[in-house]
Amino acid sequence: MRKFVDLLGDSLYKAPSRALIGGDLLEQEYLKLQAKILAILKEQDHIQFVLDESSDINHCRTVNISVVVPSYSSFFLENEHVGDAALTAAFFVDWFFKKTKIYISDWWLKVLVGF
Repeated sequence: MRKFVDLLGDSLYKAPSRALIGGDLLEQEYLKLQAKILAILKEQDHIQFVLDESSDINHCRTVNISVVVPSYSSFFLENEHVGDAALTAAFFVDWFFKKTKIYISDWWLKVLVGF
């Protein structure tokens, strides 16, 4: 297939480059998807967050946060490398409130009502 496309020449078809797909195009699609997910989250009466710890491919410890929307699915929101930090309840509470306030406008009310 690649040889066939090469025979067409640049005037008929130019295959997208790795830089285009991994750069502007990927960024545009990511921003569209992020806007859709944020719109879904704003429609929810209650938001169920999921926190967990995992290791990445380099065996670095990370803390992950996702959100579950029953009528849709679960959405991964973000993660953070925590190194050798002690993952105590105080750590998770502080980290949770720091991360979730950007996803919920009246987050205190929703957290209190959600429990």
